[in-house]
Amino acid sequence: MKRLLSFLLAAAMLLTLAACSPATLKGAGSGATSSKPPETTAAPSTQEPTDSPTEAPTEAPTEAPTTEATEAPAGPSLLGRYDEDAHVYYSEMLSAQLSLDSDWTVFGAEELAELNGVAAELITEEGLAEKFQSSGAAMVVFCAADALGDSVVLTYEKLSAINTLSLSEDAYTSIASTQLKEQLTEQGLEDVEVETTTFDFTGKASAGVRSSGVISGVPIRQGMVCVKVGSYMVVVAVTVMREDLEIQDLLDLFTPWEG
Repeated sequence: MKRLLSFLLAAAMLLTLAACSPATLKGAGSGATSSKPPETTAAPSTQEPTDSPTEAPTEAPTEAPTTEATEAPAGPSLLGRYDEDAHVYYSEMLSAQLSLDSDWTVFGAEELAELNGVAAELITEEGLAEKFQSSGAAMVVFCAADALGDSVVLTYEKLSAINTLSLSEDAYTSIASTQLKEQLTEQGLEDVEVETTTFDFTGKASAGVRSSGVISGVPIRQGMVCVKVGSYMVVVAVTVMREDLEIQDLLDLFTPWEG
C-alpha cells in the first residue's frame, strides 16, 4: 500500500510541475500569443486586363525534405545512468550521484512511461527530447524503498526562453508550492501543509518546498529541491513515510558526482 501511495504522490508531483509549465508562468514573463495570422488586404491592381492571361511557367515539383528523427539535446544526459551492481544512479544534469542500497527499486522504462503517460519507447534521450517539444515536464527517475514507501523522484521542467532568463529557483518554488497543495488535496491527502524552505543538497543551500499530510491514516512528508540547469528546472522530490526518517536524510543520499 505504501508503495502505491508513493506512486500516487509522484503522479501528483508531475501534475504540479505540468501546472507550472511556461504557459502558466505568466507572472514570470510568459504571455499567450495568438495563433491566428494577421489579415492582409491586397492592394488594387493598376494593370489593364489582357485578353489572354499569361500563364506562369510550370516548375518541376520538388521533393519535400526528409524529416529526421528528433536528436537528443546537446549537453548533459537527460536520463543519466544507473549502475545496478553498485546501486548508484549518476545524474549528469545535477553533477551528482544517488547512492542506494538493495532495499530500493529503480523503476524501468515501462513504469516511467506509465507515470509520464507516454509510450515506453519515449523513455530514451531522443524520446525525452521529443516530449519536451510538446510538454513542459517529464519524470526521469523513480526510486522506491521496498515495503517502506519512501521514494526519490527526479523530474525535469523545460523552461521557455523567457523563463530561462528570468525565472529563479526561489520564484519557481513559490509557484510550485501553491500548485502542490492543490494537487496533494486532490489526491486525497488531509491536513495538507506546504511551505517554501531551504534544504542542503550536495553541500549547497538550495531552494525547496516542504509539505506534509495524512492519507488513509498514514502520515506523509515530502521535500522538493529545485535546481536550475540551463533551460531546465530539475526538481528532486523525496517522500518520507517512516517516522524515524527525515526529509534531509533522503536528500543526503545525493552527493557530488565523483566521475
